[in-house]
Amino acid sequence: MSDSSDSTFCGVCKVRHITKASAYWCPECDEGLCTECHDNHHSISKATRTHGVISMKRYRKLPASIANISNFCTEHDMKFENYCPHHNKLCCPACISTIHQKCVGLQLLRDVLKNAKSSTVFDSIEISIKDIKNNIDAIIKDRIDDLTRFLHQREKCQNEVTQLRITINSHLDELEQQIQTELNAAEMKVNLKTNKLVADLSQKTKYADQLQDSITSVKKYGSNLQAYMGSKLIEANVEKEETYLQTLLKDGSLQQNLLKCKIDDTIGKLSSITTFGFISIELGSLSVILKAEREKQAQMFTKYPKSIQRTVKNIKLTCASTTVMKYDLFKESDIRGAVVLSNGQITFADCSQRKIIILNIDGTLAKTLSVTSGPFDITIISDKTVAISAIRAVQIIEIDSGNIIESIKTNGECQSIDYHFAKKNDNMLC
Repeated sequence: MSDSSDSTFCGVCKVRHITKASAYWCPECDEGLCTECHDNHHSISKATRTHGVISMKRYRKLPASIANISNFCTEHDMKFENYCPHHNKLCCPACISTIHQKCVGLQLLRDVLKNAKSSTVFDSIEISIKDIKNNIDAIIKDRIDDLTRFLHQREKCQNEVTQLRITINSHLDELEQQIQTELNAAEMKVNLKTNKLVADLSQKTKYADQLQDSITSVKKYGSNLQAYMGSKLIEANVEKEETYLQTLLKDGSLQQNLLKCKIDDTIGKLSSITTFGFISIELGSLSVILKAEREKQAQMFTKYPKSIQRTVKNIKLTCASTTVMKYDLFKESDIRGAVVLSNGQITFADCSQRKIIILNIDGTLAKTLSVTSGPFDITIISDKTVAISAIRAVQIIEIDSGNIIESIKTNGECQSIDYHFAKKNDNMLC
């Protein structure tokens, strides 16, 4: 990625030692273009006329982290042309011949980027951002309520002290001052703790808004590559914010501050009194629950399957065939589901590497298909199509091309999926 000064001036003119301001930005060429170079050269040249050029005004609206995503390999200075699902990295031709020689299932980058902006990942991220903002609002309200409860508890302790103080003589004046000091110190400690947490969470709300703005900017103005890689960057930031909120549960920040005041049993014996009581702050039970829609299981029914009245008592299982799978192919896999196609090929849902692995009957690799999320499970639709359960979606995929034929949105993650075909009804269960 060129630096900000390079994007300000036309790259073509700069090669000719001419300084002209950029009017357009070409993500695929990774350089700015003046109006003359764009109209007379870039937009009509066979090599560049299909490039998705955007105005500099729109380009500058992209977040810096997204705009810095380059189409070129910094190590080899060559354009990325492939994507390695095994390493989850972009590859230039030189990368393939060095780092990815043994990698199976390399994908053409243009195929991977076709549905980048329509990916369900963006929907999932936006919902997570919404969850974060809602959780922050809930925490702020709970902390303010907790502070009010704490002040009421303080008033109760104060009343106990005052009532007892009325029945005794002036000898308790000094001891009363001591307990007042401890109460004030406890109140100040809780006040500082709560106010700091509320201030921190308010900043987190602003940051969540920035992430939301980044999503909007990328979807409107980013290239497919920027959308694809940018979603991963934004998703990582979202996960950090989710982790931060989870730490509040673990470190006691969200537990109630309970003020306890224990009056000394020997208060009646003035000569033995050394303190008016003891002040302590205890952490009570949680009064706020963090909600995350993305963690809920989705239940989607296109039609309810008909009940089948039959018994399984007399069914006996026998091994029809055995397929030996190579260890190297599955050593980093997380296989969540498998189905056998009509031609005998076995299809696996590999969740960790986000791909569908298809093996021949003899266990050799037939092909791999990269997917945008999941797959958590897989089922057969027809001889040429399968359906996978993904993050907030069920996707129907064409086996030969790997293209997503249809994407059905759900309210959460479908961990399992099944499909039943009848003459009059098609039933899918997640």
